[in-house]
Amino acid sequence: IDMGWNRSTIQGQNWYTLDTSRGWFGASSNNKYLTMDTADSEATLSQYNFKAQSGNDITLTSGTGFNSGSHTQQMWYWKANGGTTTTPSGGSLATTVQANTNAGFSIVQYVGDGGSSAFTLAHGLGKKPSVVLMKDRDVNGNNNAYHCFPINTSLPANSYFYTTYNSAGSTSTNGTISNTTTTNTVLGVNRTSSSGGGQTISENGDRFLMYVWAEIQGFSKFSTYIGNGNANGTFVYTGFTPAFIWIKDYDSATDWRTYDVLNDPYNLSFHYLGLNNSNAINGSSNTTDIDILSNGFKIRGDASTINGNGNRFFFMAWASNPFQFATAR
Repeated sequence: IDMGWNRSTIQGQNWYTLDTSRGWFGASSNNKYLTMDTADSEATLSQYNFKAQSGNDITLTSGTGFNSGSHTQQMWYWKANGGTTTTPSGGSLATTVQANTNAGFSIVQYVGDGGSSAFTLAHGLGKKPSVVLMKDRDVNGNNNAYHCFPINTSLPANSYFYTTYNSAGSTSTNGTISNTTTTNTVLGVNRTSSSGGGQTISENGDRFLMYVWAEIQGFSKFSTYIGNGNANGTFVYTGFTPAFIWIKDYDSATDWRTYDVLNDPYNLSFHYLGLNNSNAINGSSNTTDIDILSNGFKIRGDASTINGNGNRFFFMAWASNPFQFATAR
């Protein structure tokens, strides 16, 4: 594994993000992390030592958080390139990249140049990306929140969210990913100033991290659906059985919702976590239920967080059986 999100499901705990590009396994000083639900800069998990990995196994030593005997922990992992990075050409700003082109996933690092004009970043996927998560690893002078940039969707051009907050989606030509200048090789970055959004995405000398995904048929889907405000909600086609789903209302300030098949192996799926907060997992069926199906998911609740009438909802979904025909649950 090369990238992971870790958190407790039964207590208030942040969404920790770790990856092998920044150092993960071995000495505790390698365990550099960022938190998805806060605007904190990068820190070290000195009390939680991910010692090693072998095959699909992880050795976890010491600590009272991820290694506590009383806290149920959940982890979501992606494979990139075994920790090996490259420096692909093509971008106007240099990047260090770890990529898995089969899974459509790459980890991109770069250093901000403090400029005021548009720039590009090589992403290493060989295919046009669909979504980017971006975070300044240092202390940003403008906005240190985790950003989500949807690309190639029906949402307005130059859109962005924060995973750190529940804010509605917005657009900007300063500090966002451009759909028109993003290609199979580079991410096009909108920038018109060295302040504001331009500073957020390229503050001079700051270290930036991006997780980049391209859609892969039968494995991942990043798109939108329209809510109807009804318990008989929209069916969303993905072409596979989703294992992990993120949902965010673009048009309203509502919390992110995440669902997965481990917490709910049978329908209805109601054990959600809020991506933008550290709340414990939802434990009872209510108005945020969904069905996870063999070829997508269906909204079964009328809550505004997943089904506001007429609102546009952005979602990210990954398969439980990648590169294979999905099976019914």
